[in-house]
Amino acid sequence: MYDHPPVTLPEELLLLCADPESGQLRRPHHFNRALGGAVLAELLTAGALTVQGRSITEVRPLPVGDPVADRVLAELAATGKRPRHLGLERWVRRASARVDRAYLDALTARGLLTVRRRRILGILPATTYTATLPGWPKAGADRILRALSATGPAGPSDRDLQLAALAGTVGLDRRLFRGPDGRPTRRRIHELARATPIAAAVRRVISSDEAAASS
Repeated sequence: MYDHPPVTLPEELLLLCADPESGQLRRPHHFNRALGGAVLAELLTAGALTVQGRSITEVRPLPVGDPVADRVLAELAATGKRPRHLGLERWVRRASARVDRAYLDALTARGLLTVRRRRILGILPATTYTATLPGWPKAGADRILRALSATGPAGPSDRDLQLAALAGTVGLDRRLFRGPDGRPTRRRIHELARATPIAAAVRRVISSDEAAASS
């Protein structure tokens, strides 16, 4: 396994999008919804949030040092305790608005991504991000597998389970665990995505987005 520098949960989800050979990021459709879910999951695993069912039930002043997550935490704290204002779907939408640029810029500033800007046919702007270290998807897939198979008193890492569930909401599991051999793992990830509150909220938001687009 590669000795990768520490990254936040949203950053790791982004780096799972790297092509195994070229390192170029290929983000799935609706990826920002999953990224917004990862912001909430970062706060949850840090103990800044409590989640039950489809709502955030408690907010604690525990900044995590991630500017995006800390801004969302401050907005949550200012919202108050009215249940209708603390629905997970509402906050997935808020956290996912234009969220990718902040993490792409942060990873680029730390040298974990390179960026190439060009114009297609000399007119249309195009930006390509490439991971500078190899093995991000494989390392993430290995950790997801360990989390899914963990037994004993310690149990699996909640952070890795959140990563697995969020990856499943946008089909990254199909890239990480390919073919017939990967089918049992993909099935478990889909079950986890349905059972994990934040990932389930991301799935509902994506379904709503698709329904709105088709109408």
